[in-house]
Amino acid sequence: MVNYYGLSKIGVVGKASAHKVMLMAAIAFNLKNYLKTGGKKSSCALFKAI
Repeated sequence: MVNYYGLSKIGVVGKASAHKVMLMAAIAFNLKNYLKTGGKKSSCALFKAI
């Protein structure tokens, strides 16, 4: 997350707020990767391919 979104410093106060920021960054990272791959293959199709 630090490398992709520059989260070396989180600009909120409190553990709960920092948790929310990291959760949103993780969601954005995963969604970006999902959309990059096209989002067409389900996990079942992936396991069958392996």
